Amino acid sequence: MSNSNRPPSDSNPLQPSQTVSDLRQQLSDAHLLARQLAEVERDLRAQRKLLRTVLDETPDFVILKDHKGDFLLANKALADFYGTTPDEMVGKHDGNFSATPEQAEFFRENVLGIMARGETEIVLEESTDDDTGTVRAFRSIKKPFLGENGLPQILVIAHDVTDIRTAQIQVAASETRLRYVLQATGEGVWDWNLKTNALAHNPRWAELLGWTQEDLTNTMKDFEVSLFEDDREAVFTAVQSCLAGNGPYKHEHRMRTRDGRVIWVLDRGDVVERAPDGSPVRMVGSFADITERKRAEDHIERVNANLETLVAERTRALRETLERLTATQQELVEREKLAALGSLVAGVAHEINTPVGVALTGATLWQERVQEMREKFVSGAMKRSELDAFLELSAHLGDVVTTNLARAGSLVRNFKQVAVRQSSDAVESFNLMEAVQSAVTSLEPEWRRSPVTVAVDGDAKVTLRAAPGFVFQVVSNLVVNALRHGFPEGRSGHVRFTISSVGADACLRYEDDGVGLAPDVQARMFEPFFTTKRGLGGSGLGLHIVWNLITGQLGGRIDTASEPGNGLAMTLYIPRREVESAHD
Repeated sequence: MSNSNRPPSDSNPLQPSQTVSDLRQQLSDAHLLARQLAEVERDLRAQRKLLRTVLDETPDFVILKDHKGDFLLANKALADFYGTTPDEMVGKHDGNFSATPEQAEFFRENVLGIMARGETEIVLEESTDDDTGTVRAFRSIKKPFLGENGLPQILVIAHDVTDIRTAQIQVAASETRLRYVLQATGEGVWDWNLKTNALAHNPRWAELLGWTQEDLTNTMKDFEVSLFEDDREAVFTAVQSCLAGNGPYKHEHRMRTRDGRVIWVLDRGDVVERAPDGSPVRMVGSFADITERKRAEDHIERVNANLETLVAERTRALRETLERLTATQQELVEREKLAALGSLVAGVAHEINTPVGVALTGATLWQERVQEMREKFVSGAMKRSELDAFLELSAHLGDVVTTNLARAGSLVRNFKQVAVRQSSDAVESFNLMEAVQSAVTSLEPEWRRSPVTVAVDGDAKVTLRAAPGFVFQVVSNLVVNALRHGFPEGRSGHVRFTISSVGADACLRYEDDGVGLAPDVQARMFEPFFTTKRGLGGSGLGLHIVWNLITGQLGGRIDTASEPGNGLAMTLYIPRREVESAHD
């Protein structure tokens, strides 16, 4: 059978040109789709990278957990807190990282419970830093949802609120301390809103004025109706000065209580808030009841007026007595001779010293107590018991000062009446060795009674033109001082005077082999009334008179040397010019 007899086909055969064209179009579409998919993939990678960057840069903890509480995702902040990396946390739970098992169990139970309830919750929780052990507080938003697999998942965003929480604790502690302080001080506190004229008080403010919180209008009227009429102008002037920016408000004034009593208060405050234009918006302050203090102040002022006068009179009398005593001492130094001193000077000096010392101590204590009471009076810290004690002390000290000054005055009068032996102070030329020998000879009855020898040697040609009486008194005082202090309790020894000439000066050297002087005693040996034999006949004037005569009357100087156990040496340098008598 030939091909021409075949039946016709139902479809048109595909032409080769059409097949190639269609394939090319499909290939082009495939390439386009591939490029689009590649762009989408790049966008997705960029978005994932951006999301990862955002997650890692946020300081909050961002967490995604599965239905078992294991990490599906964690950002860098959380990983750093746990000391690991975000990738290391995936597939693990808090117990693999948390410093405390209790915290890890809490986190797991908490997220499982929220996923079971299916509602977003805000949780306040704590977590411990593995490196430092520091406990941090977090406010966590926990949102549950179903994952693509139909199982629950939960997104957690935890914000660190440790600093806020610490600040809240500190504020609460400060408020507690302030409340305790206000309770301890008993002060009433007020808070004035100048915009609304509202005036808030603490319970103590109302209590001090005899009101209850229910009685108050909580406006400025509460203050105005309680203010004492005569003090209104001064109080409001002080308040306006504070509002104008001239410093804190502080004022003492009177107020009337609910039952009509008048009390004194110390009112203080300051503007704590101002509007942008500088006008005052809020002023706060406190006031304290100072009624007892004001009463005490009034009483003290009256007492002080009399007390200050009395103290001034007693102080003046004491000063006059001391001046008389000083004058008497100088008179003794310049005029007394050794034979007239002895036990009289020692006894009188001691007797005068005692009452004057007691009077000085009493007056000093009195002045100190007056100053203390004045300071307490000014500061408002005075107590009634302290005032009573002060008045009692004042009366006692007044008696003590008066009695002892009278005694000292009597002693001074008696002391000045004592006649003493004086040597002639007429200026003349004389041989120094003869003068020294004469003095030693006149004292022989004194030193012969002891196992001490006194010798004089040196240059017999040295002369002076001065008052021989001065030399006589110097030698006499040195000998008697040696017998009393250098050779105590019958100790034997030697005293030697050596005369020489050194340049323009006559030189009188004194030496003994007695007990010597300690450094502190040597430093004070020429002070008036200084003695190591107080109560045993020592007056403390002997060497002081020597010093005054040599350095003052005769215009010379004294060198000393001594050690305990090695005696005492003094070199007296006396100018050989004419020295005028003290009475010329």
